[in-house]
This record gives sequence, C-alpha cells and structure tokens, in this order.
Amino acid sequence: MADLRDELLTDPLGWGYNGVGIFNVGPGPMTDQEATDVLNTIHPSPNTRTRDRTSMSGRQVRAEVVNAEYDALPADKKSQFLALTASGDLDPFGLGANIIKDIFGGGSVTLGALQIARVESITRAQELGLSIVKPGHVEAARTT
Repeated sequence: MADLRDELLTDPLGWGYNGVGIFNVGPGPMTDQEATDVLNTIHPSPNTRTRDRTSMSGRQVRAEVVNAEYDALPADKKSQFLALTASGDLDPFGLGANIIKDIFGGGSVTLGALQIARVESITRAQELGLSIVKPGHVEAARTT
C-alpha cells in the first residue's frame, strides 16, 4: 500500500493523479476509478512501461525466427536451434541467448526480433510490484 500511496502523492511520471498531467486534462484530481484505470493499463509509446522477461518458451523464441534465415542455416545449426528451443523455457539474457546469437550470427533480423521480444510491456501497477489495483485500493492509499 505504501508504494501505491507514494505513486499517487508524488506522481513521478507526471500522469496527473492529483491534477493536470499526461492522462488528466484537469482541472482537479483523477477519480479513484480514473487512477485505477491508468494504473492497470498498458499504455502506448511514449508512456509504455517495460521490463525484461525472465524467461521465454521455445515456442515464443521460434515465433520470432525469420524463415529465410532459418532455411539458410546449415543442418547442424538447425538441429542445435531446435534442440535448444525444445528444452523448455530459456533465459532471454542468459546462455541460451548467446547460443542463439552464435547460431544466427550478429546482425540478423531474427536476432533483432528476439531482442525486442525479450522485453515486455507492463502496467504501472505491475512495475510497482502490485497486482490489479481496484478503486478501493486507490481510495485507501489516498486517505492513509
């Protein structure tokens, strides 16, 4: 609750919980419901909040592969890639990422797509370590 209270009082991103801001044209503070909606929404750029994924499934990794780049791989690299992505979840910043970089080589479109995919968009509530925020939570945080 302290993190939510601090967010609402200090408004570090200038979103307008207490007056005019990015998501509040004012003149007064957001209602509890408006603040709840802002906190629970994944916003488009430039207000997107992101975090690094801690894992990706083999299916998620394979979905980012450019078919032409995969088809151009030698048989041993194809086998290595398939074995790696069939082995369960991968750390997108760990050894698996280094192996995939070695398989596809630097500068490939596949590597660029995987670099984007290993970061996910999140809500501000998630960024603060909160689950779904409800209007009652906002009300309680504002009055505590």
